[in-house]
Amino acid sequence: AVGYLALFPSVIAFICWNHAVPLVGPNIATFFYPTAPVFASVAAFVVLDEQLQAYHLGGFALVLAGLVLSTRRR
Repeated sequence: AVGYLALFPSVIAFICWNHAVPLVGPNIATFFYPTAPVFASVAAFVVLDEQLQAYHLGGFALVLAGLVLSTRRR
């Protein structure tokens, strides 16, 4: 578990984040920063065989709704 926490969220995620920001720009990348816990939960489900609970799905829905509301055009 410690190896997972040291490798995936802290190292690989920030390498990917730092690689993606120059590609899409900081204004667009900022909207996707709240999805980090969603991807961490999915990785825990896949790698650590954690059980997906209803509050995970509720949190995913809230993050997705916030992302949609913040990126839609007026």
